[in-house]
Amino acid sequence: MPVKLNQSTAITIQLGPFLDKTDGVTAEVGLGDLTVEISKAGAAFAARNSGDAVAHDAEGWYRVPLDATDTNTLGSLVLQAQDAATHLPVWREMVVMPEQDEVSTVDMFLGLIQESTNSVVIVGPFISKTTKLPLTALTVGNITCGIIKSAGGNTVVVLTAAAGNNDMTHIANGYWLVEITATNTNTEGR
Repeated sequence: MPVKLNQSTAITIQLGPFLDKTDGVTAEVGLGDLTVEISKAGAAFAARNSGDAVAHDAEGWYRVPLDATDTNTLGSLVLQAQDAATHLPVWREMVVMPEQDEVSTVDMFLGLIQESTNSVVIVGPFISKTTKLPLTALTVGNITCGIIKSAGGNTVVVLTAAAGNNDMTHIANGYWLVEITATNTNTEGR
């Protein structure tokens, strides 16, 4: 599961392990001039904006500072470092998400939230089968129907705004897809 980052927030990411290209086992601990590139939302790889140096932490793991410009684009963020003469390729996948209370509240239960004009699509694992997430926690207005499909089984739950039928229960462990469609949802899916 990708690491989740708040949009336009400075953070230091652990990247590694960097392993010797010859045996693929020996940790590279002295990479002085380590170049780490980033790809934002599927764009071509480019240099980080942060001018802070990458530093070795321990056992081939390096600390890579990212600044607010590095994390300013919503969607996927991939860090990569390559040097065919020294070490095997290393990369780390992350997801930059909007810094909103709605996302923070739901995020402890869900993997990834994608918003579109009239729906909210949520992809990720539940913590347990008994976890309940009221639809109201998503702050989606005027819900007409919600359909939950478990990718790992045949579980399908249809939710409506009717009393007693507004939580996400009976979901199998593993990854799942939730699509909640609302007739009067604004463009941010709230």
